Amino acid sequence: MWRVISLIVALTFVPLAASAQQPCTTDARRVVDELYRHMFERGADAASAGHVRDLESGRVTVRNLVRDIAKSSEHNQRFIRQESGEETPYIRSIETLYRHVLGRQPDRNGARSYAEMAARNGGNVNSVVDALLASPEYNNAFGDWGVPGSGGLVYCGNNSNNQTSNTSTTDAGRFRGMDRNHDGRITRDEWQGSDRAFRANDWNNDGVLSGDELAGSPGTAATTGTVTVVSATQRWTDTGIDVTAGDMVTFDSEGSVRLSEGGDDTATASGSRTGRRAQDAPVPQAPAGGLIARIGDSAPVYVGDRRVLRAPVSGRLYLGVNDDHLPDNSGEFRVTVSVRNR
Repeated sequence: MWRVISLIVALTFVPLAASAQQPCTTDARRVVDELYRHMFERGADAASAGHVRDLESGRVTVRNLVRDIAKSSEHNQRFIRQESGEETPYIRSIETLYRHVLGRQPDRNGARSYAEMAARNGGNVNSVVDALLASPEYNNAFGDWGVPGSGGLVYCGNNSNNQTSNTSTTDAGRFRGMDRNHDGRITRDEWQGSDRAFRANDWNNDGVLSGDELAGSPGTAATTGTVTVVSATQRWTDTGIDVTAGDMVTFDSEGSVRLSEGGDDTATASGSRTGRRAQDAPVPQAPAGGLIARIGDSAPVYVGDRRVLRAPVSGRLYLGVNDDHLPDNSGEFRVTVSVRNR
C-alpha cells in the first residue's frame, strides 16, 4: 500500500500559485460555466443565463455566485446529507463543501468543526458556507473575483475593478502577514494552517517556507491544452508529457467513472459521489475514484477535480483513477494538462 507521507517527496500542491498562471477574463459566461462544472459537477443549463447577466452587470461578484450556488436547493439536495457510518454527522457533506468552495481536500480538524456546526443547525450548512467564504484562506486564494476550481481564473468584467488578477499579489501579502518576525521565512509556529499544508508547501523539505515556496513565479508555457483520456480500468495512463523539476502542472478534468457494478457507485475527478474511500487504492486517504498522478516511478498524489502541482522531480507524467480494484470499472476522465516552466 502506498504511504501518504511519501506524497511530499513526489509532488506538492500549490493551489495559490495558480492565480499567477492565467490572465483575468472578461467572459462572464466562461466564469459561470466553470462554477457550474466545479460546484454542481455538471454543465451549465439555461437557468445559468441569469448568473451571467448578474455578473456582466456588476450586480454581483464571483464570491456572491459561489455563495448562491453553495446555498442553492439543488446543491443541498445533491450534496448535503447525513450518511450512515459517518464518524461525525455531515462530515462527508462538509468535505464536499471544502472541495467546491475552497478547491481543496479538507483538513481533519476543520472539517469536523464545521460538521458539528451543521449538525447543531439540523443539517443546514448556510453558516458553514458563509464561514468558508469569509475565511482568510478564501480571501487569499480567490478574493471577490477568483473562480474556485478553475486553476487560477479571475473575472475582470465591466465593474470588477480588477483589470489584472487581484490574486496575483495575494501570495506575497499572505507571506508577509505570517512572517511575524520579518526574517524572510515562515516557521511552523508562524504558519497559519495545518501540518499537512505546511509540509506540502515545504517542497525542499528544509523545515521552513520561503516566499518562493508560497508563491510560485510564472514562467513560459511549455505544454498547453494536451488532452489525455484516462480509462477507469487502467492503473496508469501515459500522458506523453515529460516534466522538469519545478514545472507547474495544471489539470482540468471532466467525465465520470463507475467504480463497481453497483449503479450508484460512481465518481467524478474529485472522487466518489458518496465520499467513500478504498483501503488499497494508491492514495487510500483520498476519495475513491478521483484523479491521481505520478511522475516517473515516484509515489502517487491525489489531483481531484482541478489542481495545480509543482513537480520536484523530472520524468514522464502518468494519470490514473484512485481505486483498488479496476476490472469491474467503466468510464473515463478527459484531462487537459498544461505545463508551465519555472
